[in-house]
Amino acid sequence: MSKIISVLIALLLSCNNLLAINPERTYQYTPSQYGLRYKTLSVDTEDGATLSVWHIPAKRHAKRATPIIIANSDAGNMGYWSNLAYYLNYLDYDVWMFDWRGFGESSDFEAKRERLFYTEYVKDLKAVVERVYQNRKQSVVLIGYSMGTLVIEEYLKQYPHSNISAAILDGYVGNPHSFVSNMDKQGKRIELPEGYEFNDVPIDIPTFIVSAKKDTNCPKENIPSLNEKIKVVEYDCGHIMALSTSPDEYITDIHTFIQGVRNSHLSN
Repeated sequence: MSKIISVLIALLLSCNNLLAINPERTYQYTPSQYGLRYKTLSVDTEDGATLSVWHIPAKRHAKRATPIIIANSDAGNMGYWSNLAYYLNYLDYDVWMFDWRGFGESSDFEAKRERLFYTEYVKDLKAVVERVYQNRKQSVVLIGYSMGTLVIEEYLKQYPHSNISAAILDGYVGNPHSFVSNMDKQGKRIELPEGYEFNDVPIDIPTFIVSAKKDTNCPKENIPSLNEKIKVVEYDCGHIMALSTSPDEYITDIHTFIQGVRNSHLSN
């Protein structure tokens, strides 16, 4: 448990600068530090980047375990989410982690710290989703943090029928234009990708949104297009801090949501 707490603290420190792209190349943490067996893979994107991927297979029911892809935040690398992989693996999920281009051992990519996200990251997620589906032949659950939530949302808009069964968005920005405007009022410069236009298309798959009561930059009221497929749960914490402040409640809520989606699909 002490290892889990230490990684959580390090993760929060790395994310101290909200939505500032700050990659780390060296892995300070890996799943092996949690006693997890994992495979290191590489995945090529359609535009020639090569991504580093870790696969942590389910322990008990590997063939029918739900595959989950973790889409990281804008700081550190996938190693900082090894604690999450530990919890998900304990619950017998098939866990896939990867690094965006420019992060960890993925291909080089020059990124501005003040950029909200890059559209190239959508191609990264697409490549990983296709690899996981090719490997598992079943629908995938996406879980994203901070910047990762924006990439997931853009991916779902561009590829609405891409074998994704559900999404979990923690630290969801909402409307990027509103967010940038709010940051500007605070004297913080955040750039959108060149030519990017936010398209408020309703999310059309079961989605679990984690909202933090103390996250003034990404408040619940900024979440657009709520519908019957979207569940929002508030935690008494700051930006992407629910896992560290309420780990039991957080993991239980995620597990209950995923199992509900799975049972719904099986009954249809």
